[in-house]
Amino acid sequence: APDELAAAQVELTAAQDAMTHQDYDRARRLIASVEADADLARAKGRALAAQAQVAVKTQENADLRHRLLDQEPLP
Repeated sequence: APDELAAAQVELTAAQDAMTHQDYDRARRLIASVEADADLARAKGRALAAQAQVAVKTQENADLRHRLLDQEPLP
């Protein structure tokens, strides 16, 4: 995600420069690219957060399984 955000910042600066030079078509294209990069960064961030949650739940399940299997049987 950091790479996409960095690309979006570079393109945003280029879009601002294009606006300064009244190159509105180029600015519009760059802004569309900025939006796409930002959307991709958000999606990657959500995916990383979901992966982290899965890892935590997987470990919790493994811990519970070990605890349950290590218990002595009930009378």
